[in-house]
Amino acid sequence: MKKLFLNVYLALTLSLGGIPASLLAQENQKTSLSELLALSEDQAKQLKSTRKAHRQELRSLKENTDLSQEEKMEALQKLKSQHEEVVRSILSEDQFEKLQELVSSRKMQKGPRLKDVLEPEQRKALGQEIRAYQRENIAPIILGQRQKLEASLDASSKQKIEEVRLAMAELKAERKALKNQVKEEGSDLSPEEKQAKRQQFKEQVKTQMETLRPVLEQYGEEIESLREEISAQSATWKEDIQNILLKYFENTQEIPRRSIKRMQKPGHINKMRFLLLDPNKDLSAKSAKGRLKNLYPNPSTGARRLDYDLKEDTFVRIQLLDAQGNLVRPLEEGPKKAGSHSMEFDTGLLQPGAYVIRLEYDGKQETKRVQIR
Repeated sequence: MKKLFLNVYLALTLSLGGIPASLLAQENQKTSLSELLALSEDQAKQLKSTRKAHRQELRSLKENTDLSQEEKMEALQKLKSQHEEVVRSILSEDQFEKLQELVSSRKMQKGPRLKDVLEPEQRKALGQEIRAYQRENIAPIILGQRQKLEASLDASSKQKIEEVRLAMAELKAERKALKNQVKEEGSDLSPEEKQAKRQQFKEQVKTQMETLRPVLEQYGEEIESLREEISAQSATWKEDIQNILLKYFENTQEIPRRSIKRMQKPGHINKMRFLLLDPNKDLSAKSAKGRLKNLYPNPSTGARRLDYDLKEDTFVRIQLLDAQGNLVRPLEEGPKKAGSHSMEFDTGLLQPGAYVIRLEYDGKQETKRVQIR
């Protein structure tokens, strides 16, 4: 019920002028809306229903292609006014005044972004330092927790997770391929058609995520337990990342709030993403000299395209292996220049199942899974 109250509070305050969730969580973690405004159970239910209806109205307005930008802004202001009146009718006068006081007292604006306060070189250095810390300190621990979960998953859950993982990879590759095509060749799509494609992608992702809901419900408590195991380490990570940020800012008050939001919970385990994390992931791959990127389409039954990057000139060998690591066929071999590379290969004659692409260079190797239907 506490989570419900907090969500309702966020929806209300955002529509009335805005309290970002990050700062609310930072300053008011232990106080529910019920305690702040003395809400009754009936009021909470009405606010939840109002929030749902208001979000649907906003979504419909956003997707409306018949209105101009000016007409949308006018309609938005009208919706906000209507929503405020509904909220006012649900709350008592004292409760509504208290809500407005809470909004105004915090002066909750998003504030500047990193690019507004740091030079490009500083932003690049900060990003590299944060990513290096995450890669070296956080990622191995999260991966270790995911490997613990893998040992307790039943066969059907593993299969479902792998299916969704591959489907999500394919969706991501499709979206990136479309972006690259638009970037290189231009696009004849109208803004409305682009928006429709983005919405279609979101719906496809949502559909895939929902198929994992039964698995999440089955193992939710175990994931929560794994999260609790690293709570002390999470506190250390948060402190270390704040110290990294303080190298670039004189004090915590100068750090853009959007950065605080992103860094507030380093190592936080999102349960759905945690399920999709590959327990066999090679963490050294991202810091390596070469990197396998997109494999598209995957899964598929025929021709595929593999993209990979090399940070310097080197000799490469790319092979297709079966699930046991046996060589199925060589795909490419020879000296390559630094930069981005692509190659195509056909899997139409292979038996359905799981395979692996292996990239070898300078005694190192990276792998990427291939699913053949």
